[in-house]
Amino acid sequence: MDTSSAANKPYSARPLPVVHAETEKLYQFVQRELTRAPAPLAGRIQRGVLNAALAIASASLGSRTRYHLRRAREAMLPCLGLFRFLRIDGHVNEAVYEQARRRIDRILAGIDELELLQVEKWPQTSAPRDRETVDRDVPTTPPRNEEIAAAEGETPQAVTAPPDAENSPPSGDSRGDPDPSDGTS
Repeated sequence: MDTSSAANKPYSARPLPVVHAETEKLYQFVQRELTRAPAPLAGRIQRGVLNAALAIASASLGSRTRYHLRRAREAMLPCLGLFRFLRIDGHVNEAVYEQARRRIDRILAGIDELELLQVEKWPQTSAPRDRETVDRDVPTTPPRNEEIAAAEGETPQAVTAPPDAENSPPSGDSRGDPDPSDGTS
């Protein structure tokens, strides 16, 4: 896409990345499927998806793209937990939960992909990939100490954390994100 031709178009006519359309589809899904969920929880999910869509649009059409993509990610992450609680409380069934989880995962993957590309290339990106095939081999819950000990022929008490693990300071942000308070982004 020629950036000069995009700059000459009105903002409303400029193309958005495919992940933005995915957030719109999720928003419609949420409105359709959460009609019987408690209003406070359903509303938080709707606002989260809406905020993510608005942040992706702002990142696409304006400046401070990293900041807006971070906002989009931060808006989507609580939606995973909220859907989990709706499932636990019986407000949504397993199929609705799984579909919502996959949609949210695809949106988050799409946001990750946008971070790696120049903004001018965002409209040409394909739909976010479903990470299910990669995640299938990863266990969903870590083994308990008793299971590890039994597998190694030891007693459960023998499996403990390293002596300094409790007293060591937590490591920094593993993604290397700058501190938002420092004014960069």
